[in-house]
Amino acid sequence: MQNFIKSKGYNFEVLMDLKDPETKENKVVSSYKVDGIPSKFIIDEKGIIRFHLMGFDGSNEAAVDELSMMIDMAKTHS
Repeated sequence: MQNFIKSKGYNFEVLMDLKDPETKENKVVSSYKVDGIPSKFIIDEKGIIRFHLMGFDGSNEAAVDELSMMIDMAKTHS
């Protein structure tokens, strides 16, 4: 996904919640109470969750376009 985002020139970060090697826990999954994969969160510069999407219904390009739109919307409301 990172290569796809870079190749399209998108300017947002994709973060992965990897398991802690010691506790075997996904800390973000626990903190955000994620109940489906993939889960996507759009968080504004103030740390407020503006959008939460779960699942995947299309192509990578469609998903990135949708997320880009939500990021732009979050920027205008923060």
